[in-house]
Amino acid sequence: MSLRIAPGPYFLGQLVHVRAALTNQGRKGVWVLGERTWGKTPVEGRSALNVLLSGGSAPTYQLPFFPGFGGGGVILPERFDPGQRIVMDFLVALTASGRVTLLATAEFYRPKPGGSFAFDQLPSPFPHGAPSLQISVSPRAPATRVLLLRKTRDGLRVVSPPNTHPNVLYAWFFQCTAPPSSTSGLRASAEGPDDWQPLPTDVIFQPACAPGWTLLWRVMVGAPGYAITSAS
Repeated sequence: MSLRIAPGPYFLGQLVHVRAALTNQGRKGVWVLGERTWGKTPVEGRSALNVLLSGGSAPTYQLPFFPGFGGGGVILPERFDPGQRIVMDFLVALTASGRVTLLATAEFYRPKPGGSFAFDQLPSPFPHGAPSLQISVSPRAPATRVLLLRKTRDGLRVVSPPNTHPNVLYAWFFQCTAPPSSTSGLRASAEGPDDWQPLPTDVIFQPACAPGWTLLWRVMVGAPGYAITSAS
């Protein structure tokens, strides 16, 4: 198993590109939990490979909200035969300053006897531990790596630093809540993506609720190598 990260510098709140890879170099097949075709955000128990962050110190960063990042539904282990390889590219938010460790993980299983959809989890096959990387994370982002959100008549405009062309991504959440006097059986509705999405233009248009309903709207934007910016 291997783990690679895009070159630094690294700073708090940054969205970084990480590649995790796993090859079955044994003589027997095993079963790996999770989907091998996945989005941009690793999710333990849902993506076949995962990247965990540990260590670091204050100041820390927390995503302003947490999208579905993979949705629901049951995911079962899938057979992973000798010679097969899984390669997954992720975008990971750096949430602590100082010395931070990134760890690649996967969960391995074997079917229980009897042919049912039941599995026993196997111990880690890595005698010296799963691959990890240590990086130094600055508590402040360089001005050239910060995206801005400016309010417009129709929503929010994303402003990139001068002479840069980042591959901007965004995620959003909005909720419409009915007024107390409403006789509608529906009291609230909510919508948002499961993961980061490409931004088709530099404007994020504000959603609309039914007349009299209250809107809660949250947006965050980021790009590989840039700090995450949010507004609500």
